[in-house]
Amino acid sequence: MKPSILCLTTLCAFQGFALAEVSPIMLRVEQITGVNHAKFKETQEKSLKISLSNTTNADIGNLKVKYYFFGHNVKDHEAEVLDKGEKTTSVKAHDTSIVETATVKASAVEKHAEAAPKKGAKKTAKPQAKVVQPSGEKLTGYGVQVISNGSVITDYFSEPSLKDKVGGSRP
Repeated sequence: MKPSILCLTTLCAFQGFALAEVSPIMLRVEQITGVNHAKFKETQEKSLKISLSNTTNADIGNLKVKYYFFGHNVKDHEAEVLDKGEKTTSVKAHDTSIVETATVKASAVEKHAEAAPKKGAKKTAKPQAKVVQPSGEKLTGYGVQVISNGSVITDYFSEPSLKDKVGGSRP
């Protein structure tokens, strides 16, 4: 009896899962955010609290934690790396290490109109509106990669497409 095409396709699809390694580090990322609004200006603040839990019986040292903050210019909306950093840590067996990042800020001004009185005009004259174009940057996401011996062992990106911006590959 010949195996069906569906059965072969299913086996091929799950073969990649069977070969995947399980990371010895469990990663959890919390974002700490703040936003300040002032008329047409918005200022965002973001930092990360990165928890690395060692699930093995051995200490793991010399872990490199790379983190990225992504944003976009309010004119073109193309995502880019606004800030990045790197910290080194180690995690004892069955323990958790916390890495905290510096706070990143981004400010943006929305498109709006400002009323400006016409020079030399009477006070009763209708004011002319001046259009102020949008400017600045907005924070849109973040990413973390944990590297051991030159290889990414685990990572997390708030949007999977952001990983392409830093050349990341799935562990």
